Amino acid sequence: MDSVADGDKTDQPRMLGEVLAGLMRRRGLAERSSSNQLDLAWQEIVGIEVSRHSRPGRLRAGVLEILVTNSAVLERLRSFLHQEILEQVRRRLPRSEIRSIRYVRSR
Repeated sequence: MDSVADGDKTDQPRMLGEVLAGLMRRRGLAERSSSNQLDLAWQEIVGIEVSRHSRPGRLRAGVLEILVTNSAVLERLRSFLHQEILEQVRRRLPRSEIRSIRYVRSR
């Protein structure tokens, strides 16, 4: 019988959670779900005004990239808010393994 999660043959029953997790990984849904969690956490941490001008970008090797469309907001994030934001991101998303944040000017 074909396994829904991996497409390989198996005689062993599988837990529904395992099957769904495998399917989500294959379809990229786990990454999308993590991204949605990060977007929501970002809005809650920085508030509506700052989140209008910024959004999470890539997360690579523990470095979260934040794309910022406004120069004043960029400087505010880099200087005054950086440490507090990093601490809150780590607290809210401990499984993300975010070590640092990099702010990037975007359009």
